[in-house]
Parts: sequence; structure tokens; C-alpha cells
Amino acid sequence: MSYLKQLKSVNRSQLFRRIFVPQGAEFAAVQRGLRDRSLTDRPEVIAIPAGLTPADRFFRGLTISPPPALSDPAEGHQSPSFDDANSSLLLGLCGSVSPSLQLGTTIVYRSIRRQTQPDEYYSLNPPDPIVKLAEIQATPVDALTVDLAVCSVADKQAIARDFDVTAIDMESIALVRRFPQAAIVRVVSDDLAGDIPDLSQAFDDRGNLQPIALAAAFARQPIAAVRLIRGSLMALDRLTAVTRAIVTSCFCDDQKIND
Repeated sequence: MSYLKQLKSVNRSQLFRRIFVPQGAEFAAVQRGLRDRSLTDRPEVIAIPAGLTPADRFFRGLTISPPPALSDPAEGHQSPSFDDANSSLLLGLCGSVSPSLQLGTTIVYRSIRRQTQPDEYYSLNPPDPIVKLAEIQATPVDALTVDLAVCSVADKQAIARDFDVTAIDMESIALVRRFPQAAIVRVVSDDLAGDIPDLSQAFDDRGNLQPIALAAAFARQPIAAVRLIRGSLMALDRLTAVTRAIVTSCFCDDQKIND
């Protein structure tokens, strides 16, 4: 590979060098979106725990080393320094608290704050190549990280009214504390069409899904469980598609550079 191609590859990957994804079904969906990419033609994918406290603990303990500098021995050139702050992307699912965001909508965040500490607010600057993707179906939105799962329509409507946001999730604040310039793209898996099961006891303190607790929650609210399952399956399919689109957009130009 020539120095020019190496340099182009580094510059492209600085848009995002790694993708963080909540572990489990979301991680599997993102991996499916990368299935057709070679290992040298994709960003690193890192699973994170579900939930704010486990995710925050994960990011606080995370150590990321920059890639080695690239150089052209013949010319003595060295690649630009790696900007770690601008290299991370969070992909996953989210909940909608607004009628304007329906099931399956893919969104990019322009801000994120925390429900229990609303003064903790981060303004984001998502890169144009992501915002302009055809798969992004809504303009950048304001979102809220919640400490506990929000499962009823009434609670979602109260959040929209009190915080003036349109989407909610349980990990994004933890990411931007560690990577303030990261981009966040999520797909709506539950909206205001109806309640979903109470999932407050479905995860342990490490962010791992507890199958027995989940089954019990589904048994208590079977109609809500069907709604959640259908919405999640649709959203996971969209997550796979948007992953493929993002990675293709960010790396396809490398093939046009000749040695």
C-alpha cells in the first residue's frame, strides 16, 4: 500500500475509528452490518454494558491507544496526529417520546442530557457524512439519558414535556463523558403507540440481561411484550442497514486511490 493510500485511510477513519454498541442483540445487529467488510476495511466494534451506571463504569476504565504513526520511508513523511476525540460512534436502539419519531426511525443526536442531573448537558456536532445519509430519517434531535427504563406512554410524554427532548436511551451520557465529540446514531425501537413491559428488573448491575426476569416481565404484560418484540426486531433490522451504510460511506473512497 502506498503512503498516499495509507494517509487517505487514516484521514477517513478519523471520522470514526471505533463503534460502541450496547451488548447483546444490538451488538449482533451491528456485526451483521459489517459482515461483508474485510477486517482492514472496517472500524473496531466494542460492546458496552446496557444501562447508564454499568456503561459509565465501563468508559471510566477504558484505555484506548492511538494507532502507530504512518510514514513513507522514501519521502520521510509522517501522517497527521490521531485525534481520538473525533473518532468514536455509538450505534444502538432508543425510545421515542415524541409523535414525530415513530417506530424504526433512524436518528442522529445533536445534544444529550441526563434525566436525574439535567444540568449535565452536551451539545454534539455530528459529521455531515452521517447526517446526510439517506438512512437517517430525521434531522438531528435532542435526547435524554435515563437511569431506569421508561416503559409507559404516560412517563414518556412527561419526559418530553419536562425536558423538551424527542428520544431517550440509557448509555449516551456515559459515552460523551469519555468522548465529548463522539457521534450518536440510534434507531427507535419503541414509541408512543403503547406501553412496553417494565424492564427495570431485567438487567443486573453489570448491564447483563437476565432471561428469567425478562420472561417474568413479558408474562405479566403479554400484549406489551409482543409490541416490544416486534418493534425491536424492526429496529434491529434498520440498525444493521444503517451500520452498512455508514461504513460504506466512510470507506468506499479508499478503493478509488491508486498505488
